[in-house]
Amino acid sequence: MDQDERLLHAWSFGAAAVAYAEHRPDYAQAAVRWALEPAPGPRVLDLGAGTGKLTATLVALGAEVVAVEPDPTMLTELRRSLPAVRALSGSAEAIPLPDASVDAVLAGNAMHWFDMAVAGPEIARVLAPGGILAGLWNVMDDRVEWVSGLARVSGSAAIGPRDTPASWRAETADMHLPRTGVAARFGSAEQAEFPHGQRRTADSVVVTAPAASAEDFGPDTCLQGFVWREARPSDYVCVTPETRTRARQDNSRAAGRRDPGHGGYGPNACREGYVWREAYAGDVVCVDPATRTQARRDNQLADSRRVSARLWKTSWSADPKCDGSVCTAPAGNPAIKINGDHYNYGQVRVYIRRTSDNRLLWSGTVTARAQQGHAGGAFGLRTGLNDCTRRGRQPNSYAQALDVVSGRWSARTPVTTGCTVL
Repeated sequence: MDQDERLLHAWSFGAAAVAYAEHRPDYAQAAVRWALEPAPGPRVLDLGAGTGKLTATLVALGAEVVAVEPDPTMLTELRRSLPAVRALSGSAEAIPLPDASVDAVLAGNAMHWFDMAVAGPEIARVLAPGGILAGLWNVMDDRVEWVSGLARVSGSAAIGPRDTPASWRAETADMHLPRTGVAARFGSAEQAEFPHGQRRTADSVVVTAPAASAEDFGPDTCLQGFVWREARPSDYVCVTPETRTRARQDNSRAAGRRDPGHGGYGPNACREGYVWREAYAGDVVCVDPATRTQARRDNQLADSRRVSARLWKTSWSADPKCDGSVCTAPAGNPAIKINGDHYNYGQVRVYIRRTSDNRLLWSGTVTARAQQGHAGGAFGLRTGLNDCTRRGRQPNSYAQALDVVSGRWSARTPVTTGCTVL
């Protein structure tokens, strides 16, 4: 990842600020105490502070904290939740503090975004003699059944190598070193592990998981030329790339466009000339009127800009029964097999119903997985229903699939059922 990409990713979390503040875990006090033990004094810089999860732990331990964060929306949330903390706009590559002004620099789940060729000298500059640099990472315990299940169905999209107890040490051992030929400013790292727990719900896992990309090819994938708007992490409305860029800019500028109490509209009231975007229920980001009009139009056109989850029918037959060198083909018609792709990785439920009265004829569950030659999660599911299309009959039933991860249905696929086997 080059410097421009690193900065883009590091600044890309602003739209998720409220969700991060609500659902991201804090940091184990024992781990923070261990990291600060060799520091020569109490002055601590939380670098890449986000919404202030590590900052709050440092405050609770009595440290003299200053927080630095590059993303304006994250910084706004930090200042709202921790108004007594000095919180500054800045980055690891440009720290807005004087020389030798802190005794320790801590980074919570952030050091992997630093360009240490630039950040290393900058961190060394602000550290007092004998000062320390420490990175902290919360990991997910994949020895727990539901966590290992999430890893199986989502792969690195939800749980990466740095996120598990088995591999975090190797992944972070040289995180403090520059990736180029620049001289390192810090010596060998010491590593330690501390138990820490957080109660999670399905919703909290979803909103704090890394946002999917178009390459995931799930049922919310956009047609070519469109991208997810991402006005919030779960905003999968398909828009032009320019509109998504505008949504990110509007999110980052939201705080400066508010005028609390203006016109009697409460704490989220907008300054004169701005209105609430209303891209989704509860969206009170302040934008110009044309942007709100565009958001409404994009919402109306959303379904027409998405790739549909595909579903199609083939047939299958039982294997021949062989006795020595003599094999006998199975009697009767081939049976229906339902296939699909462009699904999210995970569970898919398939139903076959009679068209005339919607009576359920068959149902089954399958796991959509990566398969060569197919986009996104794909599957093939054998049914026990005879495939009657070879007898020249018109389709009298339909198959339909529910993508459990997203809650979206496929289109109906015609099938022909109900023939008698003689």
